[in-house]
Formats: sequence, C-alpha cells, structure tokens
Amino acid sequence: MLVFTIAVIFILVIRLVKTGDFIGNASFIALVMILAGFVFRSYAVPYLHARKLWKNPAIQRVHTGIINLQGIVYHLKEGEKTIPWSRFSRMRKTKGFVSLVTLDGLLVVFPREFFKTDSDWHKFIDILDNHVLVINR
Repeated sequence: MLVFTIAVIFILVIRLVKTGDFIGNASFIALVMILAGFVFRSYAVPYLHARKLWKNPAIQRVHTGIINLQGIVYHLKEGEKTIPWSRFSRMRKTKGFVSLVTLDGLLVVFPREFFKTDSDWHKFIDILDNHVLVINR
C-alpha cells in the first residue's frame, strides 16, 4: 500500500507539473488523500500507540507472576490479575520467544530469557500446547 501510494503521488506530481490544473486533477488528489490516510492509519497509528505505551510507567515496571495450569497470574501493586488460557486465541512459538494474543487483542510476549532454566521454558511450552486453543484466522 505504501509503494502504491508513493507511485500515485509521483504520478500526481507529474500531472500537476505538466498541466498546472488543480481542479482537473481533483479526483486524483482525492485518491491520493484517501490512500495517504490508509497508509497513515496502517503505519503511524500503531507506532504512535506503541510509543505512548512505552512511556507509560506501568509498562516499564518489572512484572512478576506465575504460569500455571489455569493461566497466567500477574502480581501487581493493585492485586493479582489472572488471564485464563481460554482467553487466548492466537499463539506463535519460535526458538526465542512465544507471543500470545487474547480474544480482545491483548498481546503477551514471553522471551526465552524470561524463564530461569530450559526446563521451565519447556514446561511452559507443554502447558501452551495442552491449554491454549488456537483459532486460525
């Protein structure tokens, strides 16, 4: 979409330079504005949202918790927060990390280094394999 938008902008600039007619190119200008809006929404909005989250002190603090057969239990200043395995709809496993996405869009990432031992990492993977129902989308 970004490449297509850049190409359309390039063509628009060439047409405007050749003709100098802004009114005659109004539909082309509208198309460029719509495409630019999609590109902005696709790239800038997630970037700005992530930047805002990383500045949030609650995100920066150290999180502790327990992973058990019921789900993930976070120990927070406000109390405990449990995310049961049934809330997770998507999962991606690699050699170095696991990412989980809840039904309402919360992303949880566990790097392998989060676990004290390789045995803990493998236990976590086994729990995921047995308790997280992955919905293919």
